[in-house]
Amino acid sequence: MAGQTKKAIVSFLFLTIVSVTSVASADAKDAKYVSVNQLIEEALVNNPDLAAARGQWEAASARVLPAALPPNPTLGLGYGMIPRDDFGLGNAGMRTVSVSQKIPFPGKLYSNNRKASHIAGVAGQIFRVKEREIVKRVKDTYYDLYAIHESIRITEEVQALLRSLARIAETKYAVGKSAAGDVLKAHVGLARIENDLITFEEKMVTQEARMNALLDRP
Repeated sequence: MAGQTKKAIVSFLFLTIVSVTSVASADAKDAKYVSVNQLIEEALVNNPDLAAARGQWEAASARVLPAALPPNPTLGLGYGMIPRDDFGLGNAGMRTVSVSQKIPFPGKLYSNNRKASHIAGVAGQIFRVKEREIVKRVKDTYYDLYAIHESIRITEEVQALLRSLARIAETKYAVGKSAAGDVLKAHVGLARIENDLITFEEKMVTQEARMNALLDRP
């Protein structure tokens, strides 16, 4: 039951990735939450790789019908000289207009249409594969960000506890009720925690940049 509750929380709530800024330093009251589905919808609309695949599919689809049609008629304009029937000297000029239509070899249009349809079908498959890939990458990045966010939160709680213990150890040491080793251990633990926080925050920056790229955000 606890696992289902956690999954529900993860599915519907998460920090909006609005800039490459550590969640650990964000003001909680300014935090905005979005669902993974909202991020997926944004990626499906804005992702540049997906937009390129969609454009190629649409362009290929637009060539299917024209491939089944004969070429457009060709209009020709000319100017010629014809002999005059009267006693005038010289010839008379005459403008001419011609229309020609190329007739493809039987079966050529059908073959062209099938080829264009196949190309459009392949482009559509490529688009759908890219779409599934983008959805998966958004989900993976979303849950990675959630895990890092929780790691930072928990680590900060441990850091606060260790700071409290370090102050207690220093106070006891000052009055001779604690050994210097206890103070040293507390500060070593704090140093490790601070290093862990730096690592988590670096991972957060990387994942935020990845999400921003998927959503085509600056």
